[in-house]
Amino acid sequence: EEYIDLTSLSKKDSPLAEDLETFVNYFIKNRVKVTLKNRWIPFKHIKLIEKNFTNKDSFISLGEEEKRGEEVSKRYIYFIDLLSRAVRFTYTDKKGWIKVNVGRFKEFCEKSYGEKLFELFFIWVEKANWTKFLASNYWDNQAKECQENFITLLYCIDEYKINRKIDMEEFVIKLYTPKKKEVKFSKSLLNDLASAIETILIEYLQWLGVVRTQKGDIFPGIKIKVIKKFWITPNGKKLINKMIDFYIKTGRM
Repeated sequence: EEYIDLTSLSKKDSPLAEDLETFVNYFIKNRVKVTLKNRWIPFKHIKLIEKNFTNKDSFISLGEEEKRGEEVSKRYIYFIDLLSRAVRFTYTDKKGWIKVNVGRFKEFCEKSYGEKLFELFFIWVEKANWTKFLASNYWDNQAKECQENFITLLYCIDEYKINRKIDMEEFVIKLYTPKKKEVKFSKSLLNDLASAIETILIEYLQWLGVVRTQKGDIFPGIKIKVIKKFWITPNGKKLINKMIDFYIKTGRM
């Protein structure tokens, strides 16, 4: 049995675990009721929680911050909210109050930082519903397909060497081209598939500390940033190996 040491991982690899603890602690200290219609955290609380995050994910559109108060538009904190619910640290009671499973959360807090990150990685893959993370249902089918075939995705990513910068279009072509076949993709299709993979997969792997990313303008002169390249970090490789080890032990790989 291979032992994979995660003790070298820290918030430098990803602040996600620390930010999640900040998020849950807020509801231990404050009584908060979700919105009636969408069951979201009220935006004033989102702003207060985010102030203490290491990774601040302010939603900026055309130079202005989101003002409609939609939690789903703050993708990072929304990710943390849904992860917290999936791992059962937080839940909403019948009256709409956000409650904390303090005992379960305390167990998590006592783990090493690397073990925390791996648990969140595992929960995202195995327990969460990837379609719920999306702001609209445009990519629901792709999200379902990616989650159902995550082992294949993980295998594709794991084939790359550590710190080797992977072009998003290159990765998309590799992912969607059957073995021993040659497929020609139009530029518009490549862009659409790359956007889907960024939104459904790569951005979350970045937040989880598995990969780092490099962004660039979507088109010259248009200041909308998209992920152009990504790469596996040395500690990200450890998280991948730990996940692969789980799949091997459970007979799924």
